[in-house]
Amino acid sequence: MKMNVTDTVKQACGHWPRILPALGMKVIKNRHQACPVCGGADRFRFDDKEGRGTWFCNQCGAGDGLKLVEKVFGISASEAARKVNAVTGHLPPVSPEVVAAAEAGTEADRKAAAALAVGLLEKTRPATDNAYLTRKGFAGRECLTLTASHKTGGVAYRAGDVVVPLYDETGALVNLQLINADGLQ
Repeated sequence: MKMNVTDTVKQACGHWPRILPALGMKVIKNRHQACPVCGGADRFRFDDKEGRGTWFCNQCGAGDGLKLVEKVFGISASEAARKVNAVTGHLPPVSPEVVAAAEAGTEADRKAAAALAVGLLEKTRPATDNAYLTRKGFAGRECLTLTASHKTGGVAYRAGDVVVPLYDETGALVNLQLINADGLQ
């Protein structure tokens, strides 16, 4: 079956997180990372809105998954569609309902992370002479530290480990970065 560009884009919907790596592009959803087009260290973000493979680079601009394939390989839309078709075969498109449910789950995860961050931030205090910062050459610098033990992602954190609050553009706390004495995050 011969497919045109529009058919390819419809068929690829919801599959971009697997298609792009299969074409040699390492992308992590909703993380600043190196741009596969220009190579900029952390100016690129793959957000995959509505399952369309959407992305944004502060230098290259923005587009959908097919546009990213075009830019990375320096090819036309029809050539990019052929590359995508070679990877997808005849995968059925993911329904908009499934994509919406996945995005809702992501929003719920963000809210849960923010709630956990608020709770942990209440268990911090400013301190100086942190072991990690001292080892990095920042002795005597004040930073927020944990006042109690905490374990997350398989890493144990103790009282005195560094806490870095992460805020969005509106100033709302969205998460925390924890760094233990060994530098594990």
